[in-house]
Amino acid sequence: MIGENNISVICCWNNSQQYQTFVDSLKKQTVRVKVIGIDNRKQQFTSCSCALNFALDKVDTKYVIFAHQDILLQQENVIEKYISYLEMINENSVLGVAGSTFDSPYMKTNILVKDKNQLEYGGSYRVKEIEKCDTLDECFFGGYTKYFKENLFDEKVCNAWHLYAVELCLRAKCNGGTVYVCDIPMIHYSKGKTDASYNRGFYNLCKAYCKKIDFIRTPCCYACRTNFISRLLYYFRKELGRCLRSRSKEYD
Repeated sequence: MIGENNISVICCWNNSQQYQTFVDSLKKQTVRVKVIGIDNRKQQFTSCSCALNFALDKVDTKYVIFAHQDILLQQENVIEKYISYLEMINENSVLGVAGSTFDSPYMKTNILVKDKNQLEYGGSYRVKEIEKCDTLDECFFGGYTKYFKENLFDEKVCNAWHLYAVELCLRAKCNGGTVYVCDIPMIHYSKGKTDASYNRGFYNLCKAYCKKIDFIRTPCCYACRTNFISRLLYYFRKELGRCLRSRSKEYD
């Protein structure tokens, strides 16, 4: 293991086995990593925004990463490479491993996700080194600690477990920052899922940014104009689809 301990990884977890597997892969990295785990098995935190803001107070390194518990770093130089990309961006910018742009329906990523018993790429577009995007997936992202401490996650707009990275990306862009996605490899043992709280969260996000951004796309392929009529119709359409799928499963 080489290098100074200048990066922390924050992970809010409720599955001890998944979390330990992730931590074990962090321990094998070529650079020292400070791990800050948030044990939420008793549901002390009602939103990820609240949990991550709580943990940020414990970070004393130059850089910080926020990660899901079901991540596996197969290669030992992943964090070292990620730091090299962080050194290329400004302090008011954000860097992730899966992102989307407003002008394309494809998610940009080089990570593999688990689909049944198979591993497949999480998106249709492969990233080359580091590229600009508009919003990031929450599975693995970060930047300069100073920036995140001065720009905490929004606990009102993102009051559940979704879209907190998307909101922070939008805020960064509105304040002159840049959002990037990079090509580092990893496995995410989940394809992710949307539910009623995601639909409500996306509606709230559109409402919060309707005067600043006309159109929002997320890595989950949620895309909508932010004006009142568009976001309301979109919300009802998504909720109707969710309810119909749920009812269909009851009769399977």
